[in-house]
Amino acid sequence: MGIKLYEKCSDMVKLNFDLKTKVINLFNNRALAFQQAGNIAEASCDANHILENLDPKNAKALYRRANGYKAIGKLEKAV
Repeated sequence: MGIKLYEKCSDMVKLNFDLKTKVINLFNNRALAFQQAGNIAEASCDANHILENLDPKNAKALYRRANGYKAIGKLEKAV
C-alpha cells in the first residue's frame, strides 16, 4: 500500500514539474513573439509573470525583461 502511494505521489510530482516547464516555455515563447512584433509591454508582462510566479531565475525571461527595459530607455533596470 505504501509503495503504491509513493509511486502515485512521485508520478504526480513529475507531472506537476512537466506542466510547470511547459507553462514557462509557453510564456517565454509568447514573450518572444510579442517582442518580435514590437509589442514590448506585453513581452515584458509575460517575462515578469514567469519571474514573479514560476521561476525567478529563468534566463530567457530575465533576458526578455531586460530587452523590454532597454527598449523603453530604462537601462538601470535592464542590468
